Amino acid sequence: MPGPYTSSEFKRADSDVPGPNALHYYWHHPSGLCHMAVWRPSASFEGAPVAMFIHGGLGFNPGWRAMESVIGSTTGGGKYAALAAEMSSKGWVVISIDYPTCGRNAYVVDVSGVGESTTPIINPSNKSIVGTWGEIHPIAFWPEQPAYVALAIQYVKSNWSGVDNATLFGSDLWGAGNSINPELIHLIGNSWGGTMALYTAFQPTGYYPYVTNNAFGEMDPYTPRASHRVKSVSAISPQIDFTQWHFATGESLLGENYSYDNLQAFQRKESRRQWSDLPMAWKRQSPWWVIQEGHPENENISCFIEFFGEGTIAPEENLTYNDWNPGTVRDDEAGGKAWMDPHNGPFQGKPIRDALKAYGTNESAPIRLSRVSWLGAASSGLGEANLTGTAYTNRMFNWLRSIGYPEEYV
Repeated sequence: MPGPYTSSEFKRADSDVPGPNALHYYWHHPSGLCHMAVWRPSASFEGAPVAMFIHGGLGFNPGWRAMESVIGSTTGGGKYAALAAEMSSKGWVVISIDYPTCGRNAYVVDVSGVGESTTPIINPSNKSIVGTWGEIHPIAFWPEQPAYVALAIQYVKSNWSGVDNATLFGSDLWGAGNSINPELIHLIGNSWGGTMALYTAFQPTGYYPYVTNNAFGEMDPYTPRASHRVKSVSAISPQIDFTQWHFATGESLLGENYSYDNLQAFQRKESRRQWSDLPMAWKRQSPWWVIQEGHPENENISCFIEFFGEGTIAPEENLTYNDWNPGTVRDDEAGGKAWMDPHNGPFQGKPIRDALKAYGTNESAPIRLSRVSWLGAASSGLGEANLTGTAYTNRMFNWLRSIGYPEEYV
């Protein structure tokens, strides 16, 4: 049945999109992962805003993450579940998407003859990323993943209406006679999902192609017929820049995902490519560098960002926003200024806040209404403190109201 939904009801069984396990595919991909679940706000609605949730986790172990029993069970300590429930009660359409996975640093191979093991074999000179039977292939290679986020947005906007067969899949998504407002799309993601949300949203129109009408040679019903552009983005602990990352050459204090100088999202299944050897041109494919391109239309987008990483591990305990220098690797482990935790808020918070607040030439532009908070910001006098529960949801809706969402939805 249509919503409003509670925070415990955002699961596949409660999704009211027809199809196997309540899934709807937004693109054909051999992985079978380009699907979404949709929760409608009421029995009848017109021009509803849409909240699109993107899970984090670098994309490995996919499938269940997008629609686990509660939206946000892996995002922001469950804050997204409460947010989604409040949005549903106010008439929003809520969507959760999945996307093709990347590989995983599941174990290390010792090529000196010892063999493979599911337990890391410490051999600093002979290590590589290897595939596991748990992977779903083909996998995605950064920045392919954001392209699938863009496709999901384009699919939703292309099929905005279920009124009188105005769009091909609109009645499947929203129910016959219902419609969304394609200009009121709010993109939401945590960690890697937040990184993808920001990277995708700031790309200029046309970066992800689309055609406006059916034409010879463009008869695929899944062909995007709308831009990927959205009105706003919110993210919890996204990774803003890749160029300054320094990953451990051995077993990382942060676990296998950031160990042995590797990052799985930038590598195919089997690879000896080390993160430190990867050209900076690849690492500039990140939100910070897209923002620096200064596309004028980005003045019309606004962001709500929170960071929960504290930067308390010893190799980066002295790293602060004063050390922010994109393009230069922060690798001073001895001095406590090595950037090893991608969620570090005290390091990333102020630079991204300042970049958004000073963007473009229009002082009243939506992007300058962006809000960025991080742990310790209030006590240091640099900004707002992070919030939890109801306070977080209330602040989110106050911000949505300030950037122009209609009163009846906020």
